Amino acid sequence: MIAKFPDGEELISRGPRVPISGTTEWRTAETVLYLDKGTAPERIRLNLIVEGEGTVWLDSVVLEAIPLRLNYLFWGYVVVLLVLMIYIYDLLRKNRQLKKELETF
Repeated sequence: MIAKFPDGEELISRGPRVPISGTTEWRTAETVLYLDKGTAPERIRLNLIVEGEGTVWLDSVVLEAIPLRLNYLFWGYVVVLLVLMIYIYDLLRKNRQLKKELETF
């Protein structure tokens, strides 16, 4: 999905998270585009890319504006913080191990 703003800026959303492939029955697929509050694109375009040959049928395309729930943001920051702490701990552990190896030489 591509949202174009009056100033010419474009925001692109990639999706769905799990690409559809092969022959399937009707399936629901979605792509999400996060916009700042108060921003309004002048045009939104659904862009479909197909790799290989085949036929794609679209039905009931819906564009919804749903407020972002803050708890999603909170847990996202918590996950990032935990990963960062683990990374720093691992770097410090490797640093201590390297110091010990250098001292033995």
